[in-house]
Amino acid sequence: MLIPCLPLTRFQQIPQKNVKDVYLPTPEVAAIVWESKKDFIPQDTVTNIFLAAFTTAWARLKLYSEMDKLGDAVLYHDTDSIIYASNGKNDPPAWKFFGRVHRRTGW
Repeated sequence: MLIPCLPLTRFQQIPQKNVKDVYLPTPEVAAIVWESKKDFIPQDTVTNIFLAAFTTAWARLKLYSEMDKLGDAVLYHDTDSIIYASNGKNDPPAWKFFGRVHRRTGW
């Protein structure tokens, strides 16, 4: 007579797993064959939604700040760029390292 052990019954109740078969090589050991369900998307453990939201909000504030300085010269903007009409005086400073304003000319 087999009495289901608690870990095995818990494993069968995990909604993301589909238990295919259970082998009992010895009375103390159970080998479980399983697969992930097709509609299950595993959670990524190296991402952080709060950090992503903060970074996006901070970048938008910086973009809005530059757009405010440019005023009516702004022709178009996207999530990471501003196209504006330059008069030679309203150009934002260009830095030479990652994460700052890059000036592209000659368009």
